[in-house]
Amino acid sequence: MPDASKGLQMRMRRRNFYPLLVLVLGMCFSANAQVPADHCFAIHLARDGKAVESPESVTFLDQSSERTAEIHEGRFCVPGEMTKQPSLDLSFIVGDERFYFPRVPVVRFGASWDVSFGGKKYARLTGLPKTNNPKQSCSVIVHQGEPEVGMIFSPCRVPSSVPLK
Repeated sequence: MPDASKGLQMRMRRRNFYPLLVLVLGMCFSANAQVPADHCFAIHLARDGKAVESPESVTFLDQSSERTAEIHEGRFCVPGEMTKQPSLDLSFIVGDERFYFPRVPVVRFGASWDVSFGGKKYARLTGLPKTNNPKQSCSVIVHQGEPEVGMIFSPCRVPSSVPLK
């Protein structure tokens, strides 16, 4: 029986190795990613799997300033003076909820974003970890290169009456 247990141990090591390999490779690719030339991106929102209207404007924040960008041809563009920052906070309001995404690398603002949110149905559709509150969490898929980048922000939603900082 010792041979059977060794085989099981090897399979378990392989199962644990592959997700780690994917994570490390993803980090290497994102570290070498080029900053997009136009720094513009689109936001597509889905509540419980159903499309909802995108925001009309977004707010970018860095350590010292706050800038608002209006939608132009379906996209939002990072203000020129903020593109030199390594990361920015992003905020926008849809309905009665404020969405807030802290410390997003500037390279992520060059591609289309799919933002999913909602309640229990959203949690089931996206495979949200049970430790996250689905009523405050968001899943973001950034369509930038291969593989696409997926992020979970929790909390990312608060009532729109809550101030940014």
